[in-house]
Amino acid sequence: MAELVALLTWRDEAGARERAAIVASLRESCALVAPSLSGGRNGGDLIVRTTVSDAGSADPSFGLGDRLDAAVSCNDGAVFDMVAGEGNPLASPVYRAALFHALPRASADRLEAFEAETAAMPRRIAAIRGWRLGRVTQSCGRFAWSHVWEQGFDRLEGLTKDYMMAPCHWGQVDRWFDPEHPDFVIDPGLCHAFAYNDRHERRP
Repeated sequence: MAELVALLTWRDEAGARERAAIVASLRESCALVAPSLSGGRNGGDLIVRTTVSDAGSADPSFGLGDRLDAAVSCNDGAVFDMVAGEGNPLASPVYRAALFHALPRASADRLEAFEAETAAMPRRIAAIRGWRLGRVTQSCGRFAWSHVWEQGFDRLEGLTKDYMMAPCHWGQVDRWFDPEHPDFVIDPGLCHAFAYNDRHERRP
């Protein structure tokens, strides 16, 4: 099994009918297809999330090929293998995905420490429901993504307040993203997107 998440940005010239047709096609095979909410960072217009049987069959264009390319100006996507997780982030009303890319100079030891601290956050932030941390095996978009960090929340405030304001977030994990900190290993050019999951009750 392999996981695939993509943040799509519509082209200005893509009309409402074309966009609706793309969304309808994606919804036939994907677990989540939802408009990105405001307040993200490089979050695009649409979040798409699915699982495929194996990494070799993962297609960042979701089988739409040139049709998708003609409708979107940017597809920040990643195929990833889970390295840590609990529950199902798609089983909650609010879904959040973040795409990170590690600096080329980042050592394996430093990245393992970053992963361990990130994976420890759900034990300290009760608002996080299902979650996954993954290493990227295939990337597309504006950066060569190295990690995917996704969570589910019962309420939007669980992300925007409980998560973002948690001391373990801004006081500990954020240092990995700070160019002025000696532990800096993750480029600040990240993607942070979230959406309401209107189909969460149908998830296993």
